[in-house]
Amino acid sequence: MSDWENSGGEGAGMRVEAALGGPTRVLLRGEAGSGKTTLLRWLAITAARGAFTGELADWNGLTPVFVKLREYSGRTLPTPEAMLDSVAGQITGVMPKAWVERQLADGRALLLIKGLTSGRGWRRRASSPPRWSS
Repeated sequence: MSDWENSGGEGAGMRVEAALGGPTRVLLRGEAGSGKTTLLRWLAITAARGAFTGELADWNGLTPVFVKLREYSGRTLPTPEAMLDSVAGQITGVMPKAWVERQLADGRALLLIKGLTSGRGWRRRASSPPRWSS
């Protein structure tokens, strides 16, 4: 159990930087409208700007990769090269071959997956998350 889960109930709070600063993988859960997508977008924008401070300063220099699983409902999940198509389609054709895969493999990417716990689409076809999410 994480520190934030033991922090004293519903009224207790913790800064995002403190909650995300330690682990290499985080599962963000919450009710609809609780700000999950807003947080993921903030993380992506802040990474792109290289503007993390405090406990997340080490994340500066990471390439944000924001994947919306809903876009792949009923379809095959994207390859690493196709992950940027919906957000940077204009430049994906000129990126070096396997660039995204190298970023992921070398730990230079901030992989943000929206919809992992909702199970729309991919969960019906696979018993585990895609290989690129590990």
